[in-house]
Amino acid sequence: MASLAAAAAEVAAVASPTNQLSTGQGQLNGEEPATLVIHHSACEGHQIPRHFECPARSHSIMKALSDNFPSMPRQLAPNITREELSLFHTERLIGKVFARCAASEQSGNLVSLDVDTAIMPRSREAITRAAGAVAHATKEVAAGRCVNAFCCVRPPGHHATPDVSMGFCFFNNVGVAAGMAHEQLGFERVAVVDFDVHHGNGTQAGLEKLPYAFFASTHVGYGFYPGTGEAHERGKFKNVINMPFLEGTGSGDFRAAYADVILPALREFDPDIVFISAGFDAHEDDPLGEMELTADDFGWVTREICAVAADVCNGRVVSALEGGYNFEAISKSAVAHVQALRDAAAAQRGRAAAAAAAPAAAEEGVAGPAAVGEGPEAAATDETAQPTLADAAIAAAAVETAAEVAELEEAIAKLEVTEDAALTPTAQS
Repeated sequence: MASLAAAAAEVAAVASPTNQLSTGQGQLNGEEPATLVIHHSACEGHQIPRHFECPARSHSIMKALSDNFPSMPRQLAPNITREELSLFHTERLIGKVFARCAASEQSGNLVSLDVDTAIMPRSREAITRAAGAVAHATKEVAAGRCVNAFCCVRPPGHHATPDVSMGFCFFNNVGVAAGMAHEQLGFERVAVVDFDVHHGNGTQAGLEKLPYAFFASTHVGYGFYPGTGEAHERGKFKNVINMPFLEGTGSGDFRAAYADVILPALREFDPDIVFISAGFDAHEDDPLGEMELTADDFGWVTREICAVAADVCNGRVVSALEGGYNFEAISKSAVAHVQALRDAAAAQRGRAAAAAAAPAAAEEGVAGPAAVGEGPEAAATDETAQPTLADAAIAAAAVETAAEVAELEEAIAKLEVTEDAALTPTAQS
């Protein structure tokens, strides 16, 4: 595992981010995007000296996404409003964070909220753009302007509780968006899945008492920061699933936790939208994580979550960056994550197009695919199949002339005789 010194050296080696990386169009060739990436260069403005949660994190990811998906549409993150923040946070915390931002801006100095979480003069816009990105993505997905979205933002949010900022997190970006989805956008049931190596204690604190919310987390437990997320923590409505791992857990146990427990529970909950807290610090090369995952594992879990979303909520998924502190590891992991989102979104658009085309094809008399099977063998089976009374009735409804109706009525009468005979017991029965 990479050392802390090596990670610090990486921070110094990465070039400063540029505005070019966060400029992009919301549409591509006049078509609405299936997957949207949302970012803003202001997120790199929050710079605490010698801190793991640094601008190079999002810079590295955006560069990797640009290299691997050069034509993928991107949008700039707007600022969140105080009203929107209040969908998850108390007014006391909102006022405290903005007061500390003002104090830092006036003094030019760092202002600490806790031992891990400090504000500097350019933090305010990074904080509000990070939360604003996830809220904006939720609105875009809700409106059907994209199927899913990835928000490459910092600072992260999943440790921020409704009334406390902590663990590098000021406001809970995903928690605010989940509240918005239910309170303002009409989604009855919302789900959050968090695969950061650290338990999403802030998100759980805000959702565990809400009957319309589901929260699931895989993380290192048993005293690992923040010291919460034990399996017995189930929430007021049994709507919380925590899968704490031992240090050193790898792909097999991680995938089994999702395949055997979390994904079936997510499907049963039947959400209207799914949020992902995408922390990549469970990667084997992360300096702060204690798990042994690879980029392939993050791609796999994203595909599996999207597969459930495709079945229960038309593929609506909003993902937001949480942790991950080795720049090469988070870049590769984010590429695998976004590729899975893109594949899922393209498949969802394909299903929607096929569903929209089906009524028109039926009106024009265009034969659709066989109900069972595909290809020549299935077609041959269909040719030998005998018509039923239902087939004849459907055909009768489609004809217009009296002569055709008379012919079909005669055919129905013959079929009735045939089916009655088939139902009569014989000596061989």
